[in-house]
Parts: sequence; C-alpha cells; structure tokens
Amino acid sequence: MFNQFLFEDSYRFEWIHLIGIPIGIMVALGFIKYGWRWIRNIIDITADDYLSPQSRYYKKAVRQAQEYLNSFLHHVNKGEKECFAKFPLEVAPEHIERVWAIVHYFDEQKQQFNVSVITETTDVEIASGRKFISPEQLEDWQVLKGERILGFYTYLARIKKAKSEGFRLNYKSKQIAESIIQ
Repeated sequence: MFNQFLFEDSYRFEWIHLIGIPIGIMVALGFIKYGWRWIRNIIDITADDYLSPQSRYYKKAVRQAQEYLNSFLHHVNKGEKECFAKFPLEVAPEHIERVWAIVHYFDEQKQQFNVSVITETTDVEIASGRKFISPEQLEDWQVLKGERILGFYTYLARIKKAKSEGFRLNYKSKQIAESIIQ
C-alpha cells in the first residue's frame, strides 16, 4: 500500500521530469490542434467523382487530349496493345457515364476508333462488345509504355485541382502522377 501513494526508496527524483512532462504535453496538444489539419490535407484523387465533367479543369484536359490526338493515333496505328480511350457512353436515357475502353485499331475509312469498354458501368449490356467511336468523342487517352503513361490528361487535371485547393496527394496518387510522361 505504501508504494501506491509514495515513491519507493530506490526512486531518485530528477528535475528533468518537471520539465520533460509539460513539454511532452504541450507537443501532444500542439499536434492535436495543428497536426490533424496537416494529415487531413492528404487526398486520394483516384476516385472518378473527384473531377466533374463540367469543371474548368476537366474541360481543359479534354482540349489537351484533343490537341495531342495525333500522337495517340500514331501509337494506335503502330499496333501498340495498351492504348486506352475515355469517352461518354449513354447507358440509359439522360444518363451518361464516362468510361475507359481499350483501343483495338483506327479504321481509316470510317475515321473511327474500334474499342471495347473496360470500365464497369451500370448497364453491362450496353457497354459490352466492340464499339466504334469518333475521335471527336474522345475526352482523354493514354498509352501504357511499361511503367510510364503517355496522355492521361484528366488525371493531370485532378492533380491541378487538388493542388489549387491546397491538398497534398496520397502515396498511390503520387505514384501514378510520377509515371505520367508529359
């Protein structure tokens, strides 16, 4: 019972305890007040709904993708296997989803891309099978070159939006961003 209220005889009082404990408490309180804001400032921009198609960032990304469409067409015509296109797909009346599709080839006569949708959509029947889409319908494109990505302008737009809002990217988003070749 003695040791519950008083120190043992072997305990030696140190003055550092009078200084160290309050400093530790102040650091902990400072972290609670300011540190959580810093941690919460990290964002995952990989969610599809982070950037709306009506935002100025998205519209600028679509313009960039259209501007460099010849580069994408060059890779598709070379027969590269990992070419992808993003375009709006009407899955129900008045309901449009933006989907990614693998590009098989570009039909010179029809002036259209032959694609297969790879994004999960609400209506699987409409999205299944091959489709032809015109180059004007493309909102984004990407070509995978090993660990590097060409294009992917909507993702770059997400990064710009996040940084303009004062957010920092999470680890996964940073990895993707570092693999994009501009």
